[in-house]
Amino acid sequence: MKLFRAEFENRKRFLVSILIFLGALSANCQTDLTPPDAPLLTIVTINQSTGYTDISWKVTKPAPDIAGFIVYHYNIVRKEGFVIDTIFDPQASGYSADDVILTSSFIESYVVAAFDTAGNTSPLSN
Repeated sequence: MKLFRAEFENRKRFLVSILIFLGALSANCQTDLTPPDAPLLTIVTINQSTGYTDISWKVTKPAPDIAGFIVYHYNIVRKEGFVIDTIFDPQASGYSADDVILTSSFIESYVVAAFDTAGNTSPLSN
């Protein structure tokens, strides 16, 4: 009976040690809730040879955890847009869009957002 009780006490201490370790581990883990700053569009132009829209941007305050950028086609009148591409390159600073839509009711624009490794997305660019 003493052997059983000693084994039970050892297992109990072991489980308590694991719970304390896991509690300390989770207390030390911090969740990143801060999105990156919005990229700044530097130029948007139509490439005469390809007909594509060339978009360039810069990151004014680079964050070490930027994972890439999301490029949106944006309708200024309706104030709505859609994702045309996701760039998984934190060093990217440009994109060529081949989705030119020219209609009288669609004033097209492009905006870019940065995203980080924690999944936070920046505000849209200018």
